[in-house]
Amino acid sequence: MGGKRTGTGEQILFYAAPLLILLLSGCALHDAQERAFSAQLRNGDAEQARQVLDRSDRIIDDKALFGYILLFSDGASPQYDPHMAQVYLDRITAIYPESPYTGYAAQAVRLMKRADSAERERAELNDKLLQVRKAMADQAAANAESLKALDEAEKRLAAENRELNDRLKALSRENEKLRSQQERMKEIDLNGGRKGLGH
Repeated sequence: MGGKRTGTGEQILFYAAPLLILLLSGCALHDAQERAFSAQLRNGDAEQARQVLDRSDRIIDDKALFGYILLFSDGASPQYDPHMAQVYLDRITAIYPESPYTGYAAQAVRLMKRADSAERERAELNDKLLQVRKAMADQAAANAESLKALDEAEKRLAAENRELNDRLKALSRENEKLRSQQERMKEIDLNGGRKGLGH
């Protein structure tokens, strides 16, 4: 549990530090705690931000629970823990079913799961691309004396290579959309409003 997420190829920085710059304002944290939490998030120090939440005297407040979910769903953070993100989502859903922060929390976990799935698929596709390229090289060596067979094999493998690259491009576009949604998460107004957050 915990630790930064890693993967083959380009890592999806699903919840980068800017997403976490959300103030858990109001009665959930005292002013000093709130300022400390905000400062730690701005500095990208998720561990210190976690400590501020842990020291809060009202840690089951819906805003604080939402803060935990943001920390646990941050794929670039040592606090990243999909299991605990789900645990806290279940908790906020049970305690505050009508809170808008419950809806935000559910969206954060959904985005985390989609990004994790995309990361796994990207890793698998990158591995397959390496296999295809190796097969192309092996095929060229094995069929050097048979130009016709080599041409057919190369066309087939090249077509497969293009298909895989097209899928990777589609995944990259999807990841860009995910990152855009993540960036918009920070527009959530923790004082009760919602500023232009898409579904």
